[in-house]
Amino acid sequence: MKQPKPKAAPGKAGQAASLKALHAALDRLPVAFALFDAERQLAAWNAPFAALGRFPTSTLKPGVSFAQFQDRDADLKRRATSPHDVTLPTGKILQATRKRVPPGQLLVSYEDVTDARLASDEATQALAQQTAMSEILRVISSSPTDIQPVLDAIAEGSARLCEAVDAVVWQVEGDILRCRAHCGPIDAPEEWTIPIDRGSGAGRAVADRQTIHVLDMAAETKEYPEGSAYANRYGFRTMLSAPLLSEGVPIGTILIRRKDVRAFSDKHVALLQTFADQAVIAMENTRLFKETEEALERQTATAEILKFISTSTTDLQQVMDTLVKSAARLCGATDSVVQRVEGDSLKIYAQYGSGVLDTVGTTVPIELQSVAGRAVLERQPIHIPDLMAMPEDEYAWAKATGVKYDYRAMLAVPMLSRGVGLGTIGIRRKEAGAFS
Repeated sequence: MKQPKPKAAPGKAGQAASLKALHAALDRLPVAFALFDAERQLAAWNAPFAALGRFPTSTLKPGVSFAQFQDRDADLKRRATSPHDVTLPTGKILQATRKRVPPGQLLVSYEDVTDARLASDEATQALAQQTAMSEILRVISSSPTDIQPVLDAIAEGSARLCEAVDAVVWQVEGDILRCRAHCGPIDAPEEWTIPIDRGSGAGRAVADRQTIHVLDMAAETKEYPEGSAYANRYGFRTMLSAPLLSEGVPIGTILIRRKDVRAFSDKHVALLQTFADQAVIAMENTRLFKETEEALERQTATAEILKFISTSTTDLQQVMDTLVKSAARLCGATDSVVQRVEGDSLKIYAQYGSGVLDTVGTTVPIELQSVAGRAVLERQPIHIPDLMAMPEDEYAWAKATGVKYDYRAMLAVPMLSRGVGLGTIGIRRKEAGAFS
């Protein structure tokens, strides 16, 4: 500890030795401090204070005014009696305090609280992560058939906890990725779809089945041509994308972005992968729940039909009416029809749908230009996702009927008995698109 050295009075050698020992002990304290007298002039300081490097040696002299220290340390001007954290260029965090001590003196101290602050920050982050994961699991359990609230929560949580400005959850649909959830101010590509290829960060994460981290996507024009174009167009720089893998098969990806060039930490990478795992659980949980629900509906419909068959052995119409109703409902069709072979035609025996396309008794020719007719002739299901997209010389009769009744998609399954076609059951939709 430094201070003016008074001349030792004769016979006071023991007192001087004790004072020296006290100063040595103060120099070993982990807290750096300086003491100013009642006139606010430097009276004493310890070695850790001198080692701070915040004040030049010219100020570390007895009698230097407190004002000179304030000129060197702006933090001293805004501190009163409450502690204040000061972060040094080295990353060290000091808790600085100034307070009055008797008799009218002023004590300025700096304590290294780096470990404590980092531990506190880690605990806070861990709690925030646990809270976010608990919220996602709660939403999963409360919305087993509605995945949207879950994906929204995952997008929000990944952006917030990974310190990104934006997050997008993409899901695989064929050879493209479709946006399922978005949180943040950065736009996504037009129509919210991007191709699954190695030209973008999200596309490469799915194609390569691994996490992709790019420091400055805007500058990666050769390595990521589409990704860099997106970055320059929508105004983002650093990106991180973690694939959603279900038993090794990619089903989507989570993309987080920053507007500045700033790498994500290893903790952020690990955290995003955890969010990706949660998204997979949610998607698979929803898929399995829906499959179970659909299987139960099919079993219920089959049981209902079998009940009518057993109780209405002479009333075939009631059985067919139940059959077409169940087919339309379970297959998500606009309507459903049962047609029976009568000579060289198929006659509609039962029909059900939200809009009556054909009436019972209407006939359909058994020929290749008819979807139902071809199913009977070829003795196999005929599935047409879009009649109007078929070649010009294909399904002429079916196309004309489709235009008349305004439907596009059709599926016809033959009813066979010992290899002989007895009729068909068909389902149709007004919108183009394949049946599953």
